[in-house]
Amino acid sequence: MLDGSVQGLDTYLDNIYCLRNFAEPKAYDDDRERAVAAWRDTLFNQTINNMEPKTEQIKLYGAIYAGDNNAASFIANLQAAQEKKPQTIELHIHCPGGDVFEGNLIYNAIKDSPVPVDAYIDGIAASMASVIMLAARNVYMAENAFIMIHAPHTFSCGNAEDLEKSAKLLRDLEAIFTEKFAARTGKTQEEVSAWLQGDNWFNAKEALEEKLIDGIVGKSDIKLNDTEGNLKKTTANALLQRFEAITTIINQPQNKQEMDKQAIISRYGLTTVTAESSDEDVLAAIEAKINEGKQEAEAVRQAQIKAAIDNAVAEKKISEQQRATYEAIGNANGIETLNQVLADIRVMPTPITAKLNSKQGNPEDRAGWNFDKWQTEDPRGLEEMEKNDPEAFKALYEAEFGK
Repeated sequence: MLDGSVQGLDTYLDNIYCLRNFAEPKAYDDDRERAVAAWRDTLFNQTINNMEPKTEQIKLYGAIYAGDNNAASFIANLQAAQEKKPQTIELHIHCPGGDVFEGNLIYNAIKDSPVPVDAYIDGIAASMASVIMLAARNVYMAENAFIMIHAPHTFSCGNAEDLEKSAKLLRDLEAIFTEKFAARTGKTQEEVSAWLQGDNWFNAKEALEEKLIDGIVGKSDIKLNDTEGNLKKTTANALLQRFEAITTIINQPQNKQEMDKQAIISRYGLTTVTAESSDEDVLAAIEAKINEGKQEAEAVRQAQIKAAIDNAVAEKKISEQQRATYEAIGNANGIETLNQVLADIRVMPTPITAKLNSKQGNPEDRAGWNFDKWQTEDPRGLEEMEKNDPEAFKALYEAEFGK
């Protein structure tokens, strides 16, 4: 066994070398010093390597987009680190976020890594980067770094249906992110959902208290040119530029296209926001405009249904008592189906003699009609009499058929 000293190591190696070279003592005498030194260096290096865990480092620096700094390039770097068979991979993050779908690929690659990945936030982990960090086994944060969490955003254009689909996608993504933050922190989804309302900044101490991270490391060698309070009021991209990291950003971000708020306001006729309003307020105004359009469309539909039924009643195709039935048809199947149903109803023709009498404007001429006459000349009038003047109808009936 080694006694831990250089002398003990020399003795151990000397004995091994003698055993290996007992048949050639001259070779031993000539080469002992060189051989012992070689054995000592080899064994020492192996011992040190076994004592110290092997670690590989990769970086997620800059914004994430489908261009150069995308999921494919990150995953390639991650796989290259995995191939070196380290015990741990350190992921250093200084990222304002970016494309959600590229970010999801990065998250999945970290989560599925056969080598444990520990994340270190060097500057900021904002927006999608705050979700990516959740895939790591442990998350550590420099004491002067920041995390920013908010709901996913998008820039969308098109008709109301297009915008509704975009809104649904955002809500689905928000639900996924809420689940991930809740699982990481042990908080309820209701508690976590508050973090997705607006931009929410966390310094290292706050992040540790909220269980977003596992520990705080020493200060990152990054210069901070503003107070913490002002930093929390700025955007992720602006904050990224304020940090002057000494490490080289190996992945340059793509230029992010800003929302043309004035064009959107003009296009959709938004009256509750201005070009100075926040992105969130503009998106909320668009959603309100969509809801307003839905309400207007429903009002038009109800007006069309009412007009169609009013016309059918006036034409005596249906009675007023049947209105509710046909309103239900219109609401369930649409105005086109209702119009087709009403078009197929035939008006009962009025006997020619009744039409003549009606044109003559002489209801007194019918005063002498008996029951049989009414049935022949104006059966609908007889039905109306039974409904509206049952005494007169009873008198006619009894006169014809008896009591």
